[in-house]
Amino acid sequence: MDMQNKVLATVGGKAITEADVQRTLMNLGQRAQQYNNPQGKQAILDQLINKELILMDAKKNLLEHEAEFKAELEKLKNELLANYYVEKTLRQVKVSEAEVRAYF
Repeated sequence: MDMQNKVLATVGGKAITEADVQRTLMNLGQRAQQYNNPQGKQAILDQLINKELILMDAKKNLLEHEAEFKAELEKLKNELLANYYVEKTLRQVKVSEAEVRAYF
């Protein structure tokens, strides 16, 4: 079994894997150093477990159907869509070496 696929915990039928812990660790940026040890990884795993438990309870209580949540979701969706558009547009921009030399 690939270590990345190693299941570390199961919450409500959802597996939390070593890859999930590593992804969270990588997202910590400079703070990752202090968590890149057995105790730090356990803390991250505990955080991921708690997040899943909270998510399960939120879904059980149908919070995603509340108007206030839907309004927040719409704001986030619009922000994400705008950011996605900018990133996609920038990826399509091609600047030749000649254009760079001409600019400088």
